[in-house]
Amino acid sequence: NVNYLYYVDDKGNTKPLLDKDNKPMKENVAGVLYGDQKDIIPKQIPGYTIKQIIIDGVKQPGTDKATVGYSDKDQNVSFIYERKQGNPINVNYLYYVDDKGNTKPLLDKDNKPMTENVAGVLYGDQKDIIPKSIPGYTIKQIIIDGVKQPGTDKATVGYSDKKQNVDLIYAKNQNPNNPSTNNPDTNKVKAADVTVHYKDEFGNIISSDQILSGYVGDNYTTEAKNIFGYTLKTRPDNATGFFSTFPQDVTYIYTKTSTNNIPNINEPNTPNNPSKTPKENNRKVKNEKENKKGKKKKAFKPTANNNLPQKQGSSSTAKNQKTAALPQTGTDKHSSLVMLALGSLTLVGALGAAWFSRKKIK
Repeated sequence: NVNYLYYVDDKGNTKPLLDKDNKPMKENVAGVLYGDQKDIIPKQIPGYTIKQIIIDGVKQPGTDKATVGYSDKDQNVSFIYERKQGNPINVNYLYYVDDKGNTKPLLDKDNKPMTENVAGVLYGDQKDIIPKSIPGYTIKQIIIDGVKQPGTDKATVGYSDKKQNVDLIYAKNQNPNNPSTNNPDTNKVKAADVTVHYKDEFGNIISSDQILSGYVGDNYTTEAKNIFGYTLKTRPDNATGFFSTFPQDVTYIYTKTSTNNIPNINEPNTPNNPSKTPKENNRKVKNEKENKKGKKKKAFKPTANNNLPQKQGSSSTAKNQKTAALPQTGTDKHSSLVMLALGSLTLVGALGAAWFSRKKIK
């Protein structure tokens, strides 16, 4: 007694295969003679593959034939098959770009054409592929292997030993408030937002997010911020891209700036005169103000401080200050010499006049 069965699940449960009259497939083979053996070859059944042979409850090592010897009892041979699986189904998401039926692929969140591969269905089964809901678009046509389908709610695909293609074609939604945009060539579809994040290398937020909005297919560009105390470390690969129907995230990574070069505001020296303390500089400024007002000049005498660094040029500065504070003796001396010379000439003239006057009398 030969039975043709097939596995209905991965637990080993079986059901009989059906013949053309929808009756279980089986046959009776006459018993062999004593000492002889009978080879029973499994039938080739479309859509099925032989997976196991069992003779009287004993699994056989091969699947090419069942070898049966003489027995004085009825013997049972079970040929167990497995349903074949069809090739994968390629699903494409497209949209009409004009009224002539030309299409372009819709883009996913990575700005790549929206496609998916669905595992092929088992022989005798069918697969229902439901079109996705895409913001701004409405499903208008389903085509399976080049054949337009009557409905748009689902694509029903059966077994095939060849690769199958399903095209789900959408149309852009019309805008009743702006009829000029209802032309398929110019109609714009609102895209999902692009969110720009600014974080440090530990994932902490260091600046507020930026939200970019646009239309599907349009280009977007993001920029790094100048953030005090931080330096840009990583520029994201998707810093520029295209808006799509899926939300997108762009993240800039920063590292904290070193504080070694920040000036110490408590340093006693000042930028104007690093060799003097703030107190000395204040005294100098006070003297300069008094000199401008015409007050009595006082020589600036810096406070001795052996702990302060000596800068080149400090001696000259002190010397100049001292010179500026002393009286202008060179000018006074020059005036005295001029007066002495004039006095001498007057005296000589007077003596000469007296001498000539005396000689005339004699």
